[in-house]
Amino acid sequence: MIRTACSVLALTVALLGAPALAQTAAAPAAAAAQSEDARLAAFFQEAFLESARLSPETLSQLGMKERYGELGDYTKAGSDRQLAVAEAQLARMKRDFDRAKLSASSQVSYDLFEKNVATQRMFGKWYWQSYAVTSTGSALDGLPVMLINVHRVDSVADADAYVSRLRAVERVGAEVAADIDERTAKGFLPPAFVFGRVIPDAQNQLKGALRRRAPTTRSGPTSRRRSPRCRPTTPPRPGCSRTARPR
Repeated sequence: MIRTACSVLALTVALLGAPALAQTAAAPAAAAAQSEDARLAAFFQEAFLESARLSPETLSQLGMKERYGELGDYTKAGSDRQLAVAEAQLARMKRDFDRAKLSASSQVSYDLFEKNVATQRMFGKWYWQSYAVTSTGSALDGLPVMLINVHRVDSVADADAYVSRLRAVERVGAEVAADIDERTAKGFLPPAFVFGRVIPDAQNQLKGALRRRAPTTRSGPTSRRRSPRCRPTTPPRPGCSRTARPR
């Protein structure tokens, strides 16, 4: 659920940026609203970083080298911790801010934050009913992409962190496998056609083989490869909190 939190928090910070830094209006009410907007913007920034720090992958995507040798928690317990943080943030926001004192744009951001937590709560309630594997992949698909494209090696310490992450892949794989086993035991399986596509991809990842797609033909004499797609994860996984991730 990290990406759910991070994506919406990033949006709310962007929405608040302009009004929070705008020139103060002459009326005292407008000045007070601006002050509240600035406080809310600071709260969103703090909440964004608090949520991001739950996921080493997200920190790396943000260009931060905190927890650089780690991978996130891919268990339901990890998902529950993310929801608990989001619920605590929502409680703080409602305690510390009076929505009526905010500007119109900040009220939208306030509502978005509350809606985001409600969405995370819904995913937590129906966690087992969602598919851990779909025709577009599984939670493990993002790890090779992150290690290749995101983890920068600028020093010996960065290289050591990279090796540490490679070793952590086995632990993450075991967590994802246990999660799939639990869903299977509960009777929540993806459709049969999914397996024919997912199993070869998983085998290629184990062998380190490049994934290749057959060319697709559009109307006309030419054919071209299908361009890479991005997809949301359901439920969101560490490091890909509900933003789309490349395949």
